[in-house]
Amino acid sequence: MTPEQAIIAVLEEVEAARAEYLIVGALAYGAWGIPRSTKDADFVLAVPGLEVDAILRRLPAEFSIDPQARMELFTGTLRWVLHIEGTPFEIETFLLGNDPHHHEMFRRKRRERIAMIDREAWIPTAEDLVIQKLRWARRKDLDDAQNILAVQGDEIDYAHVEMWCARHGTLERLAEVRAGIPPGL
Repeated sequence: MTPEQAIIAVLEEVEAARAEYLIVGALAYGAWGIPRSTKDADFVLAVPGLEVDAILRRLPAEFSIDPQARMELFTGTLRWVLHIEGTPFEIETFLLGNDPHHHEMFRRKRRERIAMIDREAWIPTAEDLVIQKLRWARRKDLDDAQNILAVQGDEIDYAHVEMWCARHGTLERLAEVRAGIPPGL
């Protein structure tokens, strides 16, 4: 099973269960920025933890699930790691927690085409992805945030981004990322 087939299998199972979800991370980034390679796919599910486990257990035999859900350190939510036979590619499935911005991402989500799988799926808006990447602040996340802002240009709702950055204490990061965008972009 290829990584693309694995993502589609998870997506189809989640949608068949009528679970509310978002695809985040590099797959969502590719819809708003400059697509890049990735070693994993990230889903966030807004369902009870037992339902997540039941959904994941219906996946094809090529998937193995870590036997125990893990605590994700940044968000404090549970995550399940799926391994796909024959590939180092992983799919991480996170349970939606109590973070107000994460709930805002779900409220504002958009159905967009995911290039890697050539399918539509629910993803965060460009603005909400930038906000989240500024919070994580890893080098690749800051680069992703800058690329989204550069690619989306005048389409970005900066009032929304700045409001959340003020709440998260990341306004200075936003300013630095914006200052690094070459003139004319």
